[in-house]
Order: sequence, then structure tokens, then C-alpha cells
Amino acid sequence: MTEPTMVEAGSPSQLPLSSGDQKSSAYEDNFIYEYAGRDDELRNWLHLNLPVAQILAGFRGDADLIVINGDSPRASKVIQKALYQLGLKCRSTFGIASTVIIQLTGGPHSTVTALGAEMRDAALNDLVHRSNEEAQLERGDIKDCIARRGKEDTLLSGNVGHIIEVVHDNFGYAFPKKIRKNGKKKKGFIKAPDFSFLPLYREFWAWLKKRKLVSSVFGEVSCSDSAGKGIFDALLFVGGTKLKADLSVNADLKIDKINGQIRLKSLKVTFFNITAGNLLELSRSKDIDDKDRPVLRSAAKLKAREELESLNLLKGLINLPQEITLMDTEQIRSELFKHSGSQAEIFNYETISLVEECAEIYGMLQLTVERTIAYYEDIDRQVSDAKCLQADEMEEKVLRLVAAHPSDVTVTMLKEGNLRVDPPDGMSFPILPFSGLLPDGYDTSVLSADALSRVFGSASREVKSHLHETVPLHQLDGIKDIDDDSLEACARAVFPNEADSVNKFKYSLCSLKRKKPPLQVELQYLTRDALMRIGGKHYKIPSNASESLALAFAIQSVRDDRE
Repeated sequence: MTEPTMVEAGSPSQLPLSSGDQKSSAYEDNFIYEYAGRDDELRNWLHLNLPVAQILAGFRGDADLIVINGDSPRASKVIQKALYQLGLKCRSTFGIASTVIIQLTGGPHSTVTALGAEMRDAALNDLVHRSNEEAQLERGDIKDCIARRGKEDTLLSGNVGHIIEVVHDNFGYAFPKKIRKNGKKKKGFIKAPDFSFLPLYREFWAWLKKRKLVSSVFGEVSCSDSAGKGIFDALLFVGGTKLKADLSVNADLKIDKINGQIRLKSLKVTFFNITAGNLLELSRSKDIDDKDRPVLRSAAKLKAREELESLNLLKGLINLPQEITLMDTEQIRSELFKHSGSQAEIFNYETISLVEECAEIYGMLQLTVERTIAYYEDIDRQVSDAKCLQADEMEEKVLRLVAAHPSDVTVTMLKEGNLRVDPPDGMSFPILPFSGLLPDGYDTSVLSADALSRVFGSASREVKSHLHETVPLHQLDGIKDIDDDSLEACARAVFPNEADSVNKFKYSLCSLKRKKPPLQVELQYLTRDALMRIGGKHYKIPSNASESLALAFAIQSVRDDRE
């Protein structure tokens, strides 16, 4: 199934949009509109396309509507009002190349975000069972050492144009010219991930340093026919956090017909590892040019030193007396960060509560903390201070190098109904971005084949649940309206107990059309031409509309008939 193109307003109930705006904005993965100050045009475009995009998201997982120049106050107000009037909820990304990206999600999208929880659980289990502390650890005692940040908005700053180029060079994904043009400058934007995590102790460190708290793990779920869109979203967190992110993950879903029915065909999970250890290891790779090795080594040292600063703070918290006071925390601050501000600016009883929680949890992991400090000290020693670059000098180069060396695992549904996981054992991922700590002898956890299969199964059931909209059989022109690949599945649905259901369906079609009450056929079985005809009853659909988009319009048209 191919991706949706731009949709024009053209039904009797909609005012037509500028054909120039529409044709210049055709885009493989999304609905796009270029706002030029006409609030009425934007309003009409939203009211036409938002309901259809919601249907598309229902069976595909998500659908994006991009409004170029939409980050202006007037356009944003029109967008928010349209969403309210239609009763729709969305995720919005503001400021990327002067756009607003409205993402409607549904079906399998939210289910696949469970991958984040699967990875967190694997990291936590490894920390419990492999830390080799003097006392036996229990999962419940330390589970809060990995803090969930969920879908919290994150303020990023990056050269979007550079990220677009990186995605195109490495994944062959092309963006519209106008977005490429608007994205040339480095600027701030706001984006919410599908899931995110960080080690608990970094919360106190960020507070102490008076820095914006940035998650160390970011996850994005995408549901498109081009994995590049989700990769772009994942790399925004690599290139927009000033090297603060340690792991960015994209889970990309593909929907297609299997045995004549629309199903979840594959789930591909791609990992971008920006940990200090991986950057140092990558600098030694024979695939890296000599001129790029100092960049990776400098980035590794910069990240290692920042980790050492936060871990030494944690070590100080562990050694505090049982009854922690403001004076105790002020003493640590004055010793480690002489220029962090006064006591009144930083400390209060809320921070004391966080300090006490850190001291209690990590007090059970003292050997692991020491082991992790030694690990980062070793990285720090391997890179000379004289050869270090500044973060601003490295960020874009590190992004390009990390993007060129991802790791991935794919789950595929075979025609026989079995799942194939490649690699068969799943995929390892770094544990440090989750817990911040290094178990004895291990620096990775595994997203197992079983975990991937569980998530795939749940997502697959969500896809099926959104694909049962029907049309009366008498509205079809004949057998030609049934897709060849779906004919057998359609016939079995009509004659579930017949051995030769296809022939019976063919030869009984005329009589079946006269049946009362009318026999219903699921829209997913129909050809694209039939879907275009049914959708075109109420909407003017572009002639180059994809099968996915034609199906969404047909579903909306059938619902209009019922209303």
C-alpha cells in the first residue's frame, strides 16, 4: 500500500483551495498545506482533511498534517479551534522549519509505545541480577532508579536542514522543497516523543546545575511506508539535544495486504546509540575516516566528563547521613559546583525529598556506582584534553556519523501466519541510558524476540479492529470491484463454510446483490478504483490518491451515507 498524497478540498460543502498551494505541496507521507494568511482556506482544509486523516490513523497507526508557516499565532489559533470543533486530540510539533506538524494517532500506534516499557524492564532486570552487590537486590527496591518522562514536550535546538540531508543521504527519504528551504537555519522547536526515560539521579544533577532536564532515552513510533519519516523524528533528538541524548529509537510499522486482508506486515526497530562508550568504539572503526575520529573521541570525552560529574554528585548523596538537611546538600553543591547559585535559589524541601530517594535507592548500588565511575574515568583518560573540541563544533558531525551506523531488528508477518524475527534473538541496546549504571561485566540489555512478538501481536490486533467498515454489495459494479488478491478472503467471509467459496461467490453475485437485508462487503477487499468511486460520491479525491487514502475517503463517505 502506498502513502497518501495531498488532498484537495472540492466537495460541495467545501470551498476550493488554491490549486497552486495544493499541487506544489504534494508529499509522500503527509497532508500538507502552506498557510499564506488566509484563515478561511486553512479552516476549510483542516475540516476536510482532519476527519479523513483520523480514519487513516485508525488502521495505519498515524497520519501527519503539516501546515507550513503554521507556527504563527493566527494559524495556530485556527488549528486549535478546528481540532476542538471536530473533537479530535493530537500531538503537535511546533517550529520545525516554521511548521506545525499535527499528528493524529490511533490503531497500533499507542500499542507499539510499549516497546519503551519492554526495554526499561529488560534494563532494570539486568541491573537487579548482574550488579553483584553485597546484599541481594529486589526489583521493587530499585525500580524507580529509571525515571519515566513519557510524552513530555522537549525543547530542542538544531539545524533541521542538516538533519533532513542526513536522513536523505542515509535512508533515501526526500522532504518537500519548501520544508528543506525553511529548515536551513538552526533554531529552537518543541517536540514530544512517544516515550522517554532517564536515570533518576540526573534529575537532581540538572536541578543543581540549573539546566533544563533532558531525557537520555527517546522513542518514536511511526506508521508509514517510508521508514525515513520516523528516522527523521528519532534523529531530531540526536541532533537537537546538544549531545545530551544517549539513545534514540524508532519503531516503524508497515501495513500491507497479507492473504487478501490488510494486516500489520512488519515492525522495524532502529537504534541510534550516542553513549560515550559507543562513540569511542565507533572512532576505532575501520569504516570511519581519519578526519572524523577526533570528533567522535572528543564527543565521548565530553559525555564521559558530564557523567562523572553527575555520578560523583550521586556518590556524595549516598554518603550523607540518614537525616539529610539543607546544609548537607549545600555542602555538596559548594564542593562540586562552585558557581551553581545560592542555597535559596536551588534547595527546598522538594529537592530534599528527591535527594533522600536517590540516597535510599543508590545506597543499595554502591559497588555499581563505583564500577560505573571507573568506566567513565577510563574513557576520559583515553582522550587528551588538548585534542578536545567544543560541543557546538561536534554536534552536526556526530549526528551524521551516528546516523550512518544504526542497529536494527525487524519482525515480519509471513503468509503462513508465523512471525519471523531478524536477528532471531532480538537486538541488544545500551543499558546506561536507562539506569545510568553499569552491571558487572555487561553494558547492554536485549530487546528479546519474545518481547518484540508480544508488541507485534498487540499492534496487529489493533490494525484488524479498525478495518471492518462495510458497503452494501449492491453498490458494487461487479466482481471487478473486488481486488484479485482479496477475492478469496472476501468469498470466505460471505461463505465461511463452503469449500469452493470463490466460485460460489462469483456465480451467486447477481442473486446476492438482491438479498434482503443487503449483504455487506468490507471495504478493505475492494480495488482502488472502487474505493475512489465510493469516496468520490461525497469528496473530490485527487486522481493520484494512494490506496490507503482512497480507503480512508471511502470509509468516510460510507459513514456520511449513514448519517
